[in-house]
Amino acid sequence: YLSDFRITKTRHGKPPTKNTINNTYTRIKGFFNWMSDKDDQFPFNMMKLKGFAIERRKEKLPPHTTRSDMATFVKWMDVNKNNKYERHFIPILRILLTTGCRIGEVVRMKIEDIDIETRQWNFFGKTQRRTIKLDSGTLWEELKPWIFDNKGKVRTDKEYVFHCEYWRRPNKNGRGGGVKIVLDKHITESGVGHKFKRVVNHLGLNPRLTPHSCRRGYITFQLEEGRPIQEISYLVGHNSYE
Repeated sequence: YLSDFRITKTRHGKPPTKNTINNTYTRIKGFFNWMSDKDDQFPFNMMKLKGFAIERRKEKLPPHTTRSDMATFVKWMDVNKNNKYERHFIPILRILLTTGCRIGEVVRMKIEDIDIETRQWNFFGKTQRRTIKLDSGTLWEELKPWIFDNKGKVRTDKEYVFHCEYWRRPNKNGRGGGVKIVLDKHITESGVGHKFKRVVNHLGLNPRLTPHSCRRGYITFQLEEGRPIQEISYLVGHNSYE
């Protein structure tokens, strides 16, 4: 199908672009990955076809967060820990900085995937199942309002840890504002990305930084500290350490 699709002219009289072909391939691959989740007869990632995925341009990848960037982020989080406009974003940012997880994995974190006793998060990421320790006391305290109710019991009114919730700031006349809460949906990747950019600009950091920079920074720090590359590969969910 993809070979035929590649040479079929669109309504504009030209073959589809590489991006269109890649998007179609991604959808088909995603369907078979969904099938593998439902039926063990389908191996995961069985659609590894050569020549249809677009190779990333390394020069366009975002820079990694430096130790100085991380120190600036940590100071900002400490100052704003009681700020209602930031309290939802802060634990997400801390997880991105300290675990190397993908932004999509973080926003889709489910309460049922967290072992409350051991403070471990066990989930199926992009390529494999892995376990992340949420053993930082600071992070765990920040997560509590999103995991437990007022009586200290695990919340059952929602599925995702980071459900859609944010405070709108009022206009210059003091009108509008207020909180928006949608319990049956998780906060979006784009929402976190926009918030991240605003914080980066506010702190005067490198404007090219993105949430993915935290992942690249985490990997860089682990390599600098001499951690085995195979171990790092597992921690961040890379299928191959190459």
